[in-house]
Amino acid sequence: MRGTLWRTCEQVRRARGLACLAASWFIACGGESSLDGAQIDIPFETLAGGVMFATQAIVGSDGYDLYLTTFPGSADVGPQPFLRVLDAPGNQWQPSVSRSGASIAFASDSGIYLITSDGMIRRISDTRDNTFVDSLPAVSADGSFVAWVREDKNAAIAETGFFDAQIWLARTDGTEIRALEPRAGVVQDAPAFSPNPSDRRVAWTEFAPESIVPGAGPTIYGVYVYDHIANSGSYSCRSENGVTPNTAHLPARNDRGYRCFGQHLAWPIDDTVVLSQDFLEVSVSGTAPLASVWDTLVRGIQSQQLGVPFISPTGNGFFPPFPLSAQYVPTQTGLTYVFDGVVADITGENETLAFFLASGDGSNVRRLVVQGLTQDLDSIGTANFLFSRATPQIIPFQN
Repeated sequence: MRGTLWRTCEQVRRARGLACLAASWFIACGGESSLDGAQIDIPFETLAGGVMFATQAIVGSDGYDLYLTTFPGSADVGPQPFLRVLDAPGNQWQPSVSRSGASIAFASDSGIYLITSDGMIRRISDTRDNTFVDSLPAVSADGSFVAWVREDKNAAIAETGFFDAQIWLARTDGTEIRALEPRAGVVQDAPAFSPNPSDRRVAWTEFAPESIVPGAGPTIYGVYVYDHIANSGSYSCRSENGVTPNTAHLPARNDRGYRCFGQHLAWPIDDTVVLSQDFLEVSVSGTAPLASVWDTLVRGIQSQQLGVPFISPTGNGFFPPFPLSAQYVPTQTGLTYVFDGVVADITGENETLAFFLASGDGSNVRRLVVQGLTQDLDSIGTANFLFSRATPQIIPFQN
């Protein structure tokens, strides 16, 4: 990554006329703003090279707000400063940036929104007067489409406690909104677009709630890849009798085997999607064996005493709260990614959601500490960390 993203607080004040408070390297800028047709609180170009995330745990947050922190140099392990990107009523979470860096989507209490390269905020979906809950947006590599998860609270799946959840798509101007391949009785989750701007495929994970075995989780699940122009798709990985095939060669885990489903998905290179809660790498074409850097990451964190990751089995049979989401960007040294998960300190106390950076092969892992974000736990809102609301995202420089 090149350079630092920071302007001084005075520069930001002059650019947007905002009131700012600065003390040492701590910078907090903001001012309540509405969403439709509004602008973010700092110039869009200021975002490039930083890491965006959502939290409600920084003093002064109004629910979940969007923040930006620096992408630290390899030798910089100290707490990083932050800027508030958006301070608006209600909750704004799960930011997702396009591969080009020109568009950023996020979820809110009232639907999905997009931040365009001029800093304007545009509504993509509206959940204010219906039974829908929209979450987990993704932006296509060229910034022309947004996909997200739409859960229908009026469509319960038997007595499972789950509801039909489908992948929806719209153009980034909010038009042509539609469900991609809805199937009743299925939870579709975690859309991710191909990293190739000319590729119109989107991948997602899914599972059948009625297949859930108590303490073991679902037994029917898979990764589905869909061409939203040709309107056709197929599974790149699917369970066989409750087991993900061809995983015997992967390093052993202390909770269960690897599974090709999850609440977060990334698509870092043409033929590979990554399920970040296992860091399971799945070949989209099915031509490469499954792989995972989970073991390398966990050992790297433990050996450096960067925290005690919560990797023990959970009673619900889904996933431990470490890791959660991940996002990849290409750099001069190869792929770099940011991810989050719940850790404790080396005494086993002070539990918090934490951010980490690593190289594409799982090496060079380091913790990204944000000033003022010392304890960030939301077990209720995240269903005990089945998913992430923070979804840290590296903002690339625009191509």
